[in-house]
Amino acid sequence: MKIIRIFSFLLLLGAALLAAAGKAEPVEVLRRDALAELRAFAAKWPQGNAARAARAILKQEEEAPDPNRWIGETIRFARTAFRENPPQTGNDEARRAAQLILDYPLRVEDTDPAAPAGFGKAWRKTVNSVYQPVCDAMLDEILAARVKSGARIWKVYNMGFIVKTPNHAWCHDVRSGDTVTRRFTPDQLAKLVKILDVMFISHNHLDHVGADLAREMVRAGKTVVRPTDDTVAELNGDPHLRNLYGRFGKTVEVDGLAVRAFPGYQNIPNQEVPCCVYAVTADGVTVTHNGDNQSMQPYELLEKAQVTPDVMLANSWSGFAPYLAAGKPKLAIIGHEHELKHKVRGRDPWVTVYKRIAEAGLPTPVSVIDCGESIIYPNK
Repeated sequence: MKIIRIFSFLLLLGAALLAAAGKAEPVEVLRRDALAELRAFAAKWPQGNAARAARAILKQEEEAPDPNRWIGETIRFARTAFRENPPQTGNDEARRAAQLILDYPLRVEDTDPAAPAGFGKAWRKTVNSVYQPVCDAMLDEILAARVKSGARIWKVYNMGFIVKTPNHAWCHDVRSGDTVTRRFTPDQLAKLVKILDVMFISHNHLDHVGADLAREMVRAGKTVVRPTDDTVAELNGDPHLRNLYGRFGKTVEVDGLAVRAFPGYQNIPNQEVPCCVYAVTADGVTVTHNGDNQSMQPYELLEKAQVTPDVMLANSWSGFAPYLAAGKPKLAIIGHEHELKHKVRGRDPWVTVYKRIAEAGLPTPVSVIDCGESIIYPNK
């Protein structure tokens, strides 16, 4: 039975990776398709600021076409649509439509050698001009938020999440989404350190390791949990580092949190990178996070240990169906879409994510949110 489950997992993973490996489209094709979808959005939901923004973009492009202006305007349109249709308000169809439109500007290949000089830099600056203010507003919101029961969970970027309960706050794989510097600003770091009690890192890959945040956390006397010594190795010897890879799900107390770390790995050519699947319990709520795990072992251990997650934070491409099937959570939140440091073939657009969710056919409610958005888990 175990062999069959592993084989099934590998088949699912292979299909997921093939689905994610899309080729980059020419910018003009992306522009054309984005404008067509904006037109359809404005026709279906004609009221509100998002529809007005869509019509304004269309009018502008008809009167004075520009090959690149649509990128920033379309990202701003999507953020407007998300504000008008927040998560958990029953407006999932409009949200999904906006996410699929946002796929187009985020699938621009900024490293294309055939692109005009300076194009990639301009694209990254455009993306930053929208998402850095989103990050700033999110941090202010988290600082002000008071969670009376259950948990509230914010997506920071990629597989980065912040979890806040009535008495605790921690993060998983939080690193900056800044497309230019790849680092948080000093103000952002100060706010993160003020917010967080504990920082968890699943594995030693740059898109999951916020080294700048880890440095500030230990400097402030706060705990950073990592799998092994090779993660933020520059901090080795600091008493605020905890290695949990070899615990095999044994409960460990970390600054008031009950933590279980289930050892797995991510497959890369000629190497298996140690990756922890964490289960963290605080104030009666258990949240798990699977990093980039591609092994069945942590999911089998999770199931064997009878861990009952309330919320599972799930990687979009590494095979989330076996993970959710093992934990049977009340809610799942998807991460790792549009990792903008990757080339387009590795960015995992929302259109692919929604396809995988439909194909998985799981009973678990699955939330798909953008950077800066949050989900409330009421724990009733």
